[in-house]
Amino acid sequence: MTPQDKFRYLLQMAAADDSISREELRLLGNRAITWGLTDDQFQALVEEAVRGETQLPIPDSQEERVALLADLIRMMGADGKLDELEKRLFATVAAQTDVDFEQLNEIIDTAIIDRDDP
Repeated sequence: MTPQDKFRYLLQMAAADDSISREELRLLGNRAITWGLTDDQFQALVEEAVRGETQLPIPDSQEERVALLADLIRMMGADGKLDELEKRLFATVAAQTDVDFEQLNEIIDTAIIDRDDP
């Protein structure tokens, strides 16, 4: 999964409640830097999301799927609120990753504990 694809997922989660908070924007910025996205790529991905043209591929490897779910959990909690649309988006993605219930709980627990990590 490319950095752009990972970023697309986070953008969708951040915007699921029709707004992006300062905390969510900070997390997006941190991830963009960590994943080596340029300012132009950042802007292009945001514009793509606004136009509704975002494609969200499911990662091939189990490791990438776990990392994606953890990042989505961190984004959900970034603004201190869990919106119903965010929960639905997470559930939809989780169902497509073939992660079992026990592992999903572990991912959630770990993401919550490490939520301030880049």
